[in-house]
Amino acid sequence: MIMQLDDVRKALDWEPVMVPAPAPSDWNAWAHGEPTETVEDPTSSVLLRDGQVLSRVSSKYHPFHNRELLRLVEQANNEGWLTDSVLEFGGGKTVAVNLVDSETVDNEHQLLTTLVNSFTGREALKLLPVDRRVFCANQLPYYSGQRAYRQTHASKSEFPSGVFASIRKDLHRWRDEMDQLREVKMNFGDYIKRLIERAVDTEGDNTRIVERRTQQLEQAYHHPTAPEPGTAYAALQATLLADQKIIAKRGWRTHYGSELSQLGLGIVRSELVSLS
Repeated sequence: MIMQLDDVRKALDWEPVMVPAPAPSDWNAWAHGEPTETVEDPTSSVLLRDGQVLSRVSSKYHPFHNRELLRLVEQANNEGWLTDSVLEFGGGKTVAVNLVDSETVDNEHQLLTTLVNSFTGREALKLLPVDRRVFCANQLPYYSGQRAYRQTHASKSEFPSGVFASIRKDLHRWRDEMDQLREVKMNFGDYIKRLIERAVDTEGDNTRIVERRTQQLEQAYHHPTAPEPGTAYAALQATLLADQKIIAKRGWRTHYGSELSQLGLGIVRSELVSLS
C-alpha cells in the first residue's frame, strides 16, 4: 500500500526535544556513591521524545528534524519515487522511510531505496539502495556498509539534484545482472567451496568459523523464501542473506561479513564472463 504525502506527514509529525543533560556537581563524590547535587552539564544535552530519553549528545549537536526528512521524501516524490512505509526503531531513535520507484511499483521485482535518520548522535542521515524492504533495525548495518549516500548532521538536509535518478540507474543495472544470473546453472556445493577458499584467504584459516559460515549459507540457500536452487542467482541470494544475518548479529559491519557478499559476487560474475 502506497502512502500519500499527508499520511507520511502525520507519521513524521513529532520532533525530539533537546535539553541540557543532568550531571553531578561533584563527580568524585558521585563516583564514591556519596550524595551530591545535580546540575546542568554545559557540554552535553539529552534528546527527549514524550519525556523518554532517545540519546545523550554533545551540546553542539544539531540533529536532522523529521520536518527535514519530510522535505527529502518530497524531493524523492518529485524524482519519481513513492513512499511505501515509515518505520520507527528504538522508540524513535531511528526513523526509516521505504521508497519504491513509481515505474516498478506494480512489478514483481520493484526498485527500492530507504531514507534513514538517527537521533542517536552517532550516525549521519543516509539514503540506502536496498534489495529488500527494510522492516527491522538489524538490516541497517548491512545496507549501511554497502553503497550509501550520507549527509552529516552539520550539512543541509538536501541530497544533490538527480541523486534518486542515479540510484534508479544503479538498481536497474543490478536487476539486469540478476536476471542474467538466473539463467546460469551453478552447483551450490562447488560454489561454497570456492567462496570459503576465498574467504579463508581474506580472514585466515579458522575451522569453527568456516563450519559456521557453511551452515549459514546452506540454511539461507534452502530457506522457504529462497529462489529456485541450481542457479548462480540462488547462490548469490543465499550469500546476501547469510551476510545480512552475520552483520546484524554482531551489530556492526564486520571484515568477514562485508567481504562475503563481494566474494560471492565475484564468483558468479566470473561465470557470466566465461559464458559470454
